[in-house]
Amino acid sequence: DGGGVAALAVMRCTKPVIAAMNGAAVGVGMTLSCACDMRVAAEDATVGFVFTRRGLACESISSWLLPRLIGLGHSQELVLTGRTFKPRDAPAGLFNYVLPADKVLDKALELANEVANNTSAVSVALSKASLIRH
Repeated sequence: DGGGVAALAVMRCTKPVIAAMNGAAVGVGMTLSCACDMRVAAEDATVGFVFTRRGLACESISSWLLPRLIGLGHSQELVLTGRTFKPRDAPAGLFNYVLPADKVLDKALELANEVANNTSAVSVALSKASLIRH
């Protein structure tokens, strides 16, 4: 599972990984973003966990990550229906911010600068590892 390998690499990265999502994110595009530390999505993007509509099962460790982000019940609904949806309709916790498309990259960069300019790299790395493990 190449997506799983990529998702694990994102999670093992000692620096925060921020997903700036300006377009369609379905399948691995959505599950890989779940491994990121923060997600900023365009309000008009199309997202979804469409595996069941393609005869596939969850991949890229999404079956572990998604319930941690939005809870089991919401995860089951999104995965078992396989529907696509707009980020504004997502359960709380899936995205940190839902903004107009022209604001997505600016917000992601703002978050990155906030971390880079105001925190200790060692503290961030240790905190990130602790949050993932517990």
